[in-house]
Amino acid sequence: MDICHEADSWYENDGAGLMTGKDRSLTSLLNDSHIRGIFFQILMALGLLFFGSWLVDNTLTNLSNQGKTLGFDFFDSHGGFPNHSNTWYLDV
Repeated sequence: MDICHEADSWYENDGAGLMTGKDRSLTSLLNDSHIRGIFFQILMALGLLFFGSWLVDNTLTNLSNQGKTLGFDFFDSHGGFPNHSNTWYLDV
């Protein structure tokens, strides 16, 4: 372990950038790039999770309000296109 001196306070560095000594104040944690990086990664992951859940909930609510379903039931129904028996464009 390295002994580091920063701003008149001593702490031990375990080699991974984590402080293991007595100086673990909020200011020193905010100035630690490793802790700050982990914090923002967790914050970003939670933001993406909440955005994704909002997007799915909003989509399902709007489909329900329009009376539509989410699925593949349309494969069993008629497409609504006219079925002409005269297929002159397929004759070779």
